[in-house]
Amino acid sequence: MLRSYAQPETVDADAWSSAPQAHARAEDPLDWMRDSRARTTSVVIADADPVMRAAASFALEYGESFDVFEAGDAAELHAVVTEQRPTVALVDIGLPPAGGLDAAVGLGGDRPLRVVLWGYSPDPDRILAALRVNVYGFLPKTIAADALVRALSGVAAGEACLSRELTFDLIEQVAKLAGRERSRRLASALSDREREVLELISRGHANKEVAEELFISEYTVKRHVHNILSKLGERSRHAAIAAYREARGAERALGALESMEAA
Repeated sequence: MLRSYAQPETVDADAWSSAPQAHARAEDPLDWMRDSRARTTSVVIADADPVMRAAASFALEYGESFDVFEAGDAAELHAVVTEQRPTVALVDIGLPPAGGLDAAVGLGGDRPLRVVLWGYSPDPDRILAALRVNVYGFLPKTIAADALVRALSGVAAGEACLSRELTFDLIEQVAKLAGRERSRRLASALSDREREVLELISRGHANKEVAEELFISEYTVKRHVHNILSKLGERSRHAAIAAYREARGAERALGALESMEAA
């Protein structure tokens, strides 16, 4: 049986030499695939520890669409953000000289920059303060490489990143602050004299002792106590004292948050 064979195509040497990408593809398909993948997300890793920077850079650059820049302190971070205009900033919560939260405030100026803090021991108060200044979340430095890639990919897409445990801690913290804020608002309705009476009662003073301390009559003290219970919506002196202490705790907590945001 006779079989017909097509003549082989003539290879144009000039055309082959003018197609370096095709040539590279034939030599090493994996290299060609890695080089041709578009890198669409730029990340700056700001950490004083060069080992942590290197480990995070390797995890993000290995086979994923990230361009990575590094910074060792706040000044370098601001310089990289200004010059390179990254999409995401992964910032050590202890970044020199004043901490990651301080470095994150105003970072990026008017252009969108998604900041994520990371560290070893998250403090819910500080993380809550960070979220209030538009930080996208917190990651532990013990995070696995693939989880880091997924988390920052999500951040680049507009998602927040918080561990489940930290989320529960923050929910509990917000609930406590909400209760304290309510107590603080109620306590703010008290007059200065009523606050003085309640402060002395909270220290264990009886009506007679309060009267002697403030140079008023016991009847006046009782009238103040009645007004205090009415304004706080409580039925007993013990409940009023508890509400007052919670209000003072709220003032301290809110003051701490405001200080961290203003720092």
